[in-house]
Amino acid sequence: MGRLARVSTDGLLPHERVAAWKDLVSTYIGREPDDMLRAQISFMPQGAQDFKGMIEYGELGDVSISRMISSANHYRRTAPADAGKATSALVVLQSRGGSELLQDGRVTRLTPGYWSVIDTRQPFSINCSDNNEHLALLLPTDAELNDLIGHAHTRRHGAAGMAKILRELIVSAFQECGSLNQRGAAASADAIDRLLRVALQDPAGASNPLSMRGHQKARILAHIDARLGDDKLDIAGIADALGYSARQIHRIFQDEGGQSVSEYIWSSRVKRCFEALRNPADGRSVTEIALAWGFNSPAHFSRLFKNAFGISPRECRAAGIQD
Repeated sequence: MGRLARVSTDGLLPHERVAAWKDLVSTYIGREPDDMLRAQISFMPQGAQDFKGMIEYGELGDVSISRMISSANHYRRTAPADAGKATSALVVLQSRGGSELLQDGRVTRLTPGYWSVIDTRQPFSINCSDNNEHLALLLPTDAELNDLIGHAHTRRHGAAGMAKILRELIVSAFQECGSLNQRGAAASADAIDRLLRVALQDPAGASNPLSMRGHQKARILAHIDARLGDDKLDIAGIADALGYSARQIHRIFQDEGGQSVSEYIWSSRVKRCFEALRNPADGRSVTEIALAWGFNSPAHFSRLFKNAFGISPRECRAAGIQD
């Protein structure tokens, strides 16, 4: 199948990016280039920073899969799908940051590791309060799947059971998409479709409102993600900025499971460096990229990078240039 394709707002002037991003989302996420002309789409960047966005996309049989990274924004699609047209479902998995999906007057709050499904037959909006990253799947539906989505599209999933298995399959499918042959891609699409149907009926993997701890952790993650480039970012500073104690922050992360605060900060920085090093258009040196993402020790950076990706930063840069 070849490597994933990439489009972005890079190289555009700030005032050109809003219209360009609406077009990119319609074309490469919704897979309908004329969608923004008929669907009454509105898009508004949030915050003072210039908006930036990037989409990597590929195909798994009849399923479209993509990764979307963007600055804070509000996206709204107000028109329903054309009557009689083939229907599709949009599965959105939060990888970084936080977002709110609004449909049928209900709000689904997503934090990293959770997913929800959007009924594309109906109007919806997505509000991303800070820099964020999603994996998105667009897959065809039938009467059975439409019925399941109708009962579950305002819930978030991924905590346990089949929903967690599907989450891990989506991540793996995106990572391997570029190397799968036609048969492997079709098999992956079929597995995703089957697991989605089961997951939407499995109460073990669904949750409606975020717990108090979930809300607190979402605030902490958003604060961290917005300040990853600050080499002075630490738990004491996070606690002071958000009005928590350092002990509370440690407990919130511990209760929600996963990495410690420090592990999350360093792993997130390494991922941003990886993305920059793999981008041939980024002309900065390895050292400049590391410094930009909060590293002040080349040895520390190289060690964490190699542990995460199995290659050195310079090898990663060389591979990106050659692709």
